Amino acid sequence: MADWTSAAIGLTGTIVGAVSSGGIAWLSWTYTEKTRTSQLRLQKLEQLYQVLIRIRQHYVELYGHITVRLAADVDEPAHSEDGPIPFAEMKMLVAIYAAELGDHVTQIMIGRDEFGKILCDMMSVTDTPLFSSARENLDKEAQAVSTRFSETIERAMTATAEIAQKEMS
Repeated sequence: MADWTSAAIGLTGTIVGAVSSGGIAWLSWTYTEKTRTSQLRLQKLEQLYQVLIRIRQHYVELYGHITVRLAADVDEPAHSEDGPIPFAEMKMLVAIYAAELGDHVTQIMIGRDEFGKILCDMMSVTDTPLFSSARENLDKEAQAVSTRFSETIERAMTATAEIAQKEMS
């Protein structure tokens, strides 16, 4: 009977050891996966923040270029050294990594449309005495739209930073 008891104890020890090793391996994998996922999300939030900076900078440059161009009555097309405005990248990053920022993206896209409309209106009004009051009104409206758009992007940047801070804690 002693042989059977020793065998049972040995078998039980082997089973307990295997289960504990498996449990420890699973916990280690889970921790590693959560850490990796968190690090990836932080990287993507940082990338989103940089995209928002590029969008804001592009519109600041565009607004300045259009304003100078109209004041100087120069017919030179606006262009950017950075290529196209990264709206698609912003939407993709938010959709995959920060869905809670969806409302900010909607507001940015509304701001983009407002901004585009006012810039088109500014370019269509010629600088003649007949249109001078229209130009002044458009300039004021353009400043207001530019400010609102910039503030919208700033709010999105702040929200992105807040999410990243929560992710780090």
